[in-house]
Amino acid sequence: MLKKLSLKTNLYGGEPESIQDQIVLDVENAKTTKNSKMRETLLEKALKELQEFDEPEFEVDSDSNLIEEEIKIAQRKFHLAKVRARKERVLIATEISKLALEEMLIETAFNSAQLAIV
Repeated sequence: MLKKLSLKTNLYGGEPESIQDQIVLDVENAKTTKNSKMRETLLEKALKELQEFDEPEFEVDSDSNLIEEEIKIAQRKFHLAKVRARKERVLIATEISKLALEEMLIETAFNSAQLAIV
């Protein structure tokens, strides 16, 4: 909730920090717009970005001179962040599906629901 508010208040402060933040902003804008065509466009854009999202892989910076224990700790932190991001994407996909269904955008609703259960 705080993240959504932060994204909305930062609307004129520049671009969102990540692709996921941009997707959240598009979904929030779709919720608030009165124009159904704009809502459809925003939901389809958000769905497309979710579908094309590539998860980053863990990489060890060779210049950092980390010992094996530090690498394992960094790997765990990376994995936890990745799990949190996946959960957020599932919630976003669910929200897109609900909004699309309200607008009778059946294909968008179905495709986003598939992302939520995968």
